[in-house]
Amino acid sequence: MNTTTHRTNRVAALVVCAVVLSSCGATPQTDPDTVALSGAIYTDFRTDQGCSEYTEPAHLPLALAGVVLTFTDEGGEVVGSVVPGRLDRMDLARGCRFLAPYEIALPRLDRYHVDFDAPDPDPGLVGYFDGANALQPQETTLAELELDGMTWIFEAPPQFVVP
Repeated sequence: MNTTTHRTNRVAALVVCAVVLSSCGATPQTDPDTVALSGAIYTDFRTDQGCSEYTEPAHLPLALAGVVLTFTDEGGEVVGSVVPGRLDRMDLARGCRFLAPYEIALPRLDRYHVDFDAPDPDPGLVGYFDGANALQPQETTLAELELDGMTWIFEAPPQFVVP
């Protein structure tokens, strides 16, 4: 993917996620040693019918809402973790975006690393969303987060496994 496309996709994801996150009720920053970080893990399904066709649990990326995000400092020490806990949907022009928003307070650091631990699939499902397992560790700086409004968004690929 070229840089322009990546930046356009990132901006679009930030705008869409900001709409969902605006209902989270983030509190203003009061402790100078702490930062309030919000964001979401999302995946986009391409379809002509929007989100209306995704009603069965086997068709939903439920694992997004159960991913453990573990934030560490440059030395690998855990500074915080969070589980999104809910799955929101948003119709797109040609598909459906599934978002699992999160909020967390972290110590103020120059650099952050995040790793993802996806939940095990429900053994009762015939097929399951496996995009959460494809999330790769990432890192960013406080300066980059400040430019993005203290929002960090992660995209999971829309992959399913049918055993």
